[in-house]
Amino acid sequence: MRTIRLVLLITALLVTTSCSIPFIGTLFNKDKNTQTLEPVEPSKIVPSQAAETLPDENSTCPQNIGKLLFASQTVQGDDKSFEIFSASADGSNVVQITNNSFWDGNPSWSPNYCQIAFSSDISQTNRQEIFVINADGSNPVEITDDPAQDREPSWSPDGTRIAFMHEKEGNREIYTMNSDGSSILPLTENPENDNDPEWSPVGNQIVFSSRRDGNWEIYRVNDDGTGLVRLTNDKMQDTHPTWSPDGQQIAFLSNRSAYNEIYIMNLDGSNVQKITNQGGSTEIGLTIDLSWSSDGQWLAVGCITPETTEAVCVVHPDGSSLQVLIDRGGFWSREPDW
Repeated sequence: MRTIRLVLLITALLVTTSCSIPFIGTLFNKDKNTQTLEPVEPSKIVPSQAAETLPDENSTCPQNIGKLLFASQTVQGDDKSFEIFSASADGSNVVQITNNSFWDGNPSWSPNYCQIAFSSDISQTNRQEIFVINADGSNPVEITDDPAQDREPSWSPDGTRIAFMHEKEGNREIYTMNSDGSSILPLTENPENDNDPEWSPVGNQIVFSSRRDGNWEIYRVNDDGTGLVRLTNDKMQDTHPTWSPDGQQIAFLSNRSAYNEIYIMNLDGSNVQKITNQGGSTEIGLTIDLSWSSDGQWLAVGCITPETTEAVCVVHPDGSSLQVLIDRGGFWSREPDW
C-alpha cells in the first residue's frame, strides 16, 4: 500500500508540473530549531526605482555559501501558505526568510549569495511576479509587473541578468531581463511550453525543458537565443535540468524507467547515466525540482517520504547516500536551490 501511495502522489505531482501550477514549500527539520525573520511584505517598486535599491553585484556574502534555499508550507494543506526558507548544508539552522499572506516559491540564489530571486502571488490574485530580496529578508523588490505569470528565476553567473519562465495565455516561454527588471527579452518562441530555465554558472548558456518536439526534453541555448540544441531524446519526460558547478555536466529528472529518477549527462548530451534507482521504493520517492550544490558534492531534489510527506532529499552525484534532509512532517517542502 505504501508503494501505491507513493506512486499515486508522485504521478499527481508530475501532472501538476505539466500544468504549470506553482510548486512551493517550507523548511524545518523535525528536531532542529527554526528561526523566523521579521515579517516582510513585498513592496511595489517599479524597475526604474529598483535599480537604486539593489546591492552591488560585486559584493559577496560568504556566510551564505552552501546554504540551501527551499519553499515550505506554514499552514498544513494550504498551497497559498508557502514561504522561502534557508538551511545549512546539513539541514540545521533553518531560517524563514519571507512571511507573507500569499504564496512565495521558486527561490534562486544570486551568484554572490547576497540576494534571492523568487516568485510570489500578487495579493492572492493567482498571478505570479518575480521579486528580489536580500538574504536576510530585507528590502523586497518586485522586478516584474505584467498580467502574465512570471516564475522560475535563474541568475546569470555575473549577477546582472535573470532568466525566467513567462506564461501568457497558456503558453510558456523563456525570457531574460536585467536583474533590476529592465530590458526584458524573449529567449524562446514556440507554440509548445518551455520550462525550468537554469543559467550556466560559468558561461552564457541556459538549459531548459520543453515540449516542442512532442514530449518533455532537455534543451540548451545561448543567452542571446542562438545555438539551440536538443540534449535528450526519449519518449518519456525529461525535466528540471541543473548544471554542475563547473558547467561541464547537467543533471535532470526523468521517468524513462517508469519512476522518476536522477540522470546526469555531459554538456553536449552524451554519456547519460542514471544515478538513482528508487523505482517502487517504499522509503523515498523522487518528485520534481533539482539543484546541484556549489561544491559539487550533492544534488538536492524534491522527494516523498514513507508518510507521503513532501520533503527535500540529497544525494551524491554518484548516486550514493540518498537521504531526507528537510522533513517538516505535515508541512510540505519543495523547490530546493543551492
